[in-house]
Amino acid sequence: YVFPKHVIDNSDREDAKEHRKHSSHSILSAVLRKNGIQRYGDETCQSLVKTAISGVKNRMLSIDALKGKLLRVDSRDIPLAPLVIAYEDALRELDCLDYDDMLIHALQGLRACPEVLHTIQQRYLYWSIDETQDNSALQHELIALLSSGSGNLFMVGDDDQSIYDS
Repeated sequence: YVFPKHVIDNSDREDAKEHRKHSSHSILSAVLRKNGIQRYGDETCQSLVKTAISGVKNRMLSIDALKGKLLRVDSRDIPLAPLVIAYEDALRELDCLDYDDMLIHALQGLRACPEVLHTIQQRYLYWSIDETQDNSALQHELIALLSSGSGNLFMVGDDDQSIYDS
């Protein structure tokens, strides 16, 4: 699901209904079809591309870092950067955020508003994170920022079960 930036609080119910027709799935499908990459209903292709885009966001990679990176889809090597750009452009055009964007905006917002960060740090003095091996670089950065006020951070994880590669 994607979230309209101005409707996250759901105060405007009509606008929220209008945006329910959009999902990260439908947006990505449209982007892939527009770029001649996905046949209608090809879930495997969409899953590969969505995972790659999510990986880019969660590793906090820039578009420049993607130059020359290829994604193998249907026995073809597709440049990754244009796919990421097209998906991000589609989200922006619809004024929507996906889950990864919410994490990115939370991190950017806390960095931009130290008074909000300080308020959260004063309220939550202890941080305990379970299954930390499943957290991305972006999530680790967010946790590090939140816990930096007190330094009281306890994390439990198993490297052998990580869903992210090093």
